[in-house]
Amino acid sequence: MSDSDSEVERILTERPPSSYGSMCSDNPEDDDDDDEVQDAAPQPVVKVNLPTRVKLNRPDSPETGVTSITQDRRTSVRNEGVYITTQRREEDRGESVMEMEDNESYMLEREPQDRERRNIQEEPSVPETTQSPTPMVDSADELSLPYVFTAMLNTLRTLNAVELLCFVRSLRSQSKGKLEFRQLEQEGEIDVLGVVDRMMEKWDKGDALSSTIRTLYEINKHAVASSLESVCRRALVQFELRCSHTRRYYSLYEGASRPGQQRYIRHVYVDSPIVPQTPTGEGLPISFSDLFSPIEGEDRVRVVVTTGIPVVGLTVKVQMFIMDWTEERVCQDFQFVFALPGRDLHLVRNSEQTFLEFLAAFYPEAKHAEFLASQNCAVLFVIDALELCRQPLDFQNNPIVTEITTPAPADALLTSLIKGDLLPHACVWITVRCPTARKIPSGCRYRFTELKGFGDAQKDEYFTKRTKDPTLGRRVLACVKSTPGLYDACYLPLFSWIVSFVYELRLQNRGFVESVPALTTFYVQYVIVVTNRKIERSVGTGFDASQWKESDVNFLLKMGELALKMLNEEKNVFYEDAVSRSALDLHDVTHRVGISFETDEPTNKNGRSFRFVHPSLQMFMAAVYVYVKFRMTGENMFERQRSGRDRSVCELFKPVIDRVLARRDGHMDLFLRFLLGLVARVTEKTLRGHLLPQRHPEPKGVEDMIKYARKRIKENAVPERCRNLELCLTELEEGMKG
Repeated sequence: MSDSDSEVERILTERPPSSYGSMCSDNPEDDDDDDEVQDAAPQPVVKVNLPTRVKLNRPDSPETGVTSITQDRRTSVRNEGVYITTQRREEDRGESVMEMEDNESYMLEREPQDRERRNIQEEPSVPETTQSPTPMVDSADELSLPYVFTAMLNTLRTLNAVELLCFVRSLRSQSKGKLEFRQLEQEGEIDVLGVVDRMMEKWDKGDALSSTIRTLYEINKHAVASSLESVCRRALVQFELRCSHTRRYYSLYEGASRPGQQRYIRHVYVDSPIVPQTPTGEGLPISFSDLFSPIEGEDRVRVVVTTGIPVVGLTVKVQMFIMDWTEERVCQDFQFVFALPGRDLHLVRNSEQTFLEFLAAFYPEAKHAEFLASQNCAVLFVIDALELCRQPLDFQNNPIVTEITTPAPADALLTSLIKGDLLPHACVWITVRCPTARKIPSGCRYRFTELKGFGDAQKDEYFTKRTKDPTLGRRVLACVKSTPGLYDACYLPLFSWIVSFVYELRLQNRGFVESVPALTTFYVQYVIVVTNRKIERSVGTGFDASQWKESDVNFLLKMGELALKMLNEEKNVFYEDAVSRSALDLHDVTHRVGISFETDEPTNKNGRSFRFVHPSLQMFMAAVYVYVKFRMTGENMFERQRSGRDRSVCELFKPVIDRVLARRDGHMDLFLRFLLGLVARVTEKTLRGHLLPQRHPEPKGVEDMIKYARKRIKENAVPERCRNLELCLTELEEGMKG
């Protein structure tokens, strides 16, 4: 009997489906046993004498494809490649049996005679646990390419020729033709070193390692796959973590989240400066790579706290940082970066759990990441929007947790991580609003920073970068710069997006090329967007998310009433007692992002202090309150008497115009501009369904109001005021063209 026949019969020990015929394995040392098996199954034994391959054609047979023998075995039929299952015979449990089954035929490759040269074991028995290349390995070495390459090489050398062939074919099937080994197969043998080298050429080390483990499981080599997982645990967790970050943070939704409106974050992101806060004032801006670098003789920086006003882009900043680390651009000193969104921290179970179980709720791949406790494991935890966390964050009374295997409540795990009791070698980056930042003990805040909004350079870059058409982007920038007040308000990234979006629609529509959007249009859209975002966070997307509740309208009107009082008193800061007098909910004032924010000024006798996110927004909110109040009730906030609801808008604007022109400092010019812009046809249409009823009557007396405004402006004798007042009329005229 030739070596080829002996190998075929050794592999095909058990009888496959009866329609294939019986294929029994000969034992060259015991011919009697072989004769007995042949007597029990009289079907002819298929013998193939090809030098390299054997193809067993299936004969036509009406019998079933699964016999009583194969029913007890796990078989898998794949459309592509070959799948091997292993089972020991009941008569001889010391001998391994493999079956390769395809839809049409069996394809077997002859075992090469130079097996010893290629270091492939003859028996397909389960190998012992693969050892690390060196007995003591640094954590950085475990993530290196040579370490992973050697581990994969040693693991695949434990496979015999048939198992290696099955591995290659299954791997090729999974890669959908992107990974080919035809040259190696045509040579009649497959070299393990060549297989690993080819994988590393096509993929990075993480992809290659993950594909190797997945393929080993596919061909039923569970022990071998588990051994490789154990040896390369760090590299595998890092790869899966990067994949998870890519899925979560690759795309950026501008404004409200809508399907199909996401874009790759790097295509629209503009870097705004992070400025460290020092006892002597603000320092120089720092980059991502220097966020945890000690400066001016500092010791190790373990915790960095970054604050900023609402809609300044803190979450987008974190998203860009994570993508930079994922794509291996910055901060590669950190081996692992885990992002913990503050708004999701309350979703973990309330019962006691270990830190690894807590972390696995966000990243399942970290369930067995015990190596995080090692001192040489450089890990960073990013807690974004801590103010949205519903955990109490009781730093004083929470139990201290020092081990990642100690069960504790989620709040205790968070506070112990921030204080450094848990994983003291880890770094923590926290983005938070100023009120919540005060909850963090001062001893834990190693570095306090603030994210600034767009400067002029960032504004110019954003408007030209966001638009896919560079020519259109330059036109948008020119239009924005033509309105200094609008250009100044683009300090807020969210507002910049709204301005760019509106201008792009106008400039791409030929019918609106010569119609420049009114300033009021952008502020109306801004208030609608931030309110919709708030509703989506609490209600979700869908029809209900598009419906404003009465509480949403009341909040905006009360904030407008407060803004009007501040305008009359020439103040830009309001306090907690003013919030109470205005019947506003303190939680809404602090958590409705985009309208107002709590300052970092110390609390005084009047309570905590607040500001509107921009002075121009304060003017706009005051104008909204005056206009909506007049349109809904007929009440004019600039006169004492009150008339009926159906009044001409001229009755509203006459006392307002007279009062604004009576001031020589121009303090209320912008307020008048917004008020005139609200009565315009385009703005009125936008307000319907939000701050005005959908079928509210059209305003009356607009033409009379325009004539009166022109007359009063011409009578004004102060030249420097004329330009501002003319802009007020332009605001109304542009809005009437829509």
